[in-house]
Amino acid sequence: MNAIRACRLQLCRGNQALLHHLDWVVPEGAWHHLTGPPASGKSTLLHALAALHDEGEGQLEVLGYSLLPIASENALILRRKTGFVDQGGGLLLHKTVRVNLLISLQSSNKLRDQDDDDSILDLLIKFGVEQLVKREVASLSATERWMVAMLRALIRKPRLLLVDNVLDYLGEEMRGRLITGISELVSREKMTVVSTGLHPSSYDLPADRRLKVEGLQLREEV
Repeated sequence: MNAIRACRLQLCRGNQALLHHLDWVVPEGAWHHLTGPPASGKSTLLHALAALHDEGEGQLEVLGYSLLPIASENALILRRKTGFVDQGGGLLLHKTVRVNLLISLQSSNKLRDQDDDDSILDLLIKFGVEQLVKREVASLSATERWMVAMLRALIRKPRLLLVDNVLDYLGEEMRGRLITGISELVSREKMTVVSTGLHPSSYDLPADRRLKVEGLQLREEV
């Protein structure tokens, strides 16, 4: 089963064409990593996958939903199944880490067999940042904020994880913990991952495919 299927997809922003006649398939449980310079279309593609960008045409299917266009109620359901970490982070700066994770967890609308606070603490312990639980996000370092933004997406146990350049911003130790944790979810839960970066990865990343945005297309990284 495919988590993502694009056929002759064209995306633009205003009058600027970003991707042209793109054919691309991401199987369920696969990890694709895309690289390219700023303004090459990576972020716009991730926003389109999350039903947050509709300037385009062609066929785009994500988790069984047809986009371009998509009904508003289906867009909401798709976003509940998706964990999206964009370059803004999406965190509430004047709330604690616990509150940020709790809001994300409760918005997933999933049945849970564990107390919410236990789920939050277990996740923080797993990634070695349990000391942050009561900290206000505004007091965290930039690296800590990116880690919390990633955990905010992961605590939802999404079927699709979209990560926009964030792995590039993390230190080696935190990035290694996240990559290991994401890999476990891909293997155990068949979570699908699409991540992006500015340059061909200088760090070890267990992606099934590495692609670069070039000439309005996705091409294999060599």
